[in-house]
Amino acid sequence: MSRPVRPAPIGKKWCCRCESAKAIDDFHRNRANKDGRESHCIACKKIYDTERRSRPEVKARSHANLADRAKNNPKITAVRASTRYQVRKGVILKQPCFVCGDQAEAHHPDYDQPLSIVWLCRKHHQAVHRMTKEIQHESSPNS
Repeated sequence: MSRPVRPAPIGKKWCCRCESAKAIDDFHRNRANKDGRESHCIACKKIYDTERRSRPEVKARSHANLADRAKNNPKITAVRASTRYQVRKGVILKQPCFVCGDQAEAHHPDYDQPLSIVWLCRKHHQAVHRMTKEIQHESSPNS
């Protein structure tokens, strides 16, 4: 049985946590919901996420996942740690995104060449990895 729908003024949506009507843009997108938005506003989501991350069981799971990733990918872990260290020491200077000029993060096209870094913002970094994954999937013998 579904909850009763609370009518909101035009162009607004009710936040189920703070129970107030807010602008549609104050809600993250979510294709799974009918209206295409989350049921709680961005501010409430931020509070929830902060509280959730501070719980001991969530912290432990997060640390275990990081440890597993480091154990399964020692070369990648070493290159990332080295890059962070060199940025902190000023050996490598952070640069803006190669594509759009926004604040960037380091992308290593080849982990065998740890000093070969392309600086990309989060959006373009994820796009590069999506394209790489698609290319690998298309060229795999199972497809």
